[in-house]
Amino acid sequence: MCDICSVIYHSDAKHDISACPVRAALFCSCCQIYGHSTMRCPDKAAWQTRVPEFMEQLIPPSIRSHHQITSMTPLNKVNESPSTPLYAPVLEVPEDKDGKFIRATLSSHNIPSSGIKENKRVLEAFGALIGKKVVYLQNETTVAEKQAKKDKKVIKIKKTN
Repeated sequence: MCDICSVIYHSDAKHDISACPVRAALFCSCCQIYGHSTMRCPDKAAWQTRVPEFMEQLIPPSIRSHHQITSMTPLNKVNESPSTPLYAPVLEVPEDKDGKFIRATLSSHNIPSSGIKENKRVLEAFGALIGKKVVYLQNETTVAEKQAKKDKKVIKIKKTN
């Protein structure tokens, strides 16, 4: 394993950094480079430009030019510090018994998968690597079934003569 995926996979197999599946899955939307996530971008200057300072920066440039919007309304003081995000970034995965959604999430990021428990561990390690918390969403039918089992009461009656 290379330095990037040795954190996620525990194997003695070696590969070149250019052939690393984890590195290929990481993409930075700040500097537009594969190899690291947006949350871990080393180019802090590019990260600073992503945080809006004015309300008008939230409007697409085409709409601003069409409506001739030129004012600059400052946003609240909450958004001034880019190091403290307003929300924690998450990676949402529907929960299932077979682990097919976890496998699908791994394959969507071009990360190899194996067993159910190993896939869950790899996904959580990948989430930590890209700076996101993995959240498992419960299916509505599963929640309804659990509630039905909880609400269902069995009453046993003894017959006496």
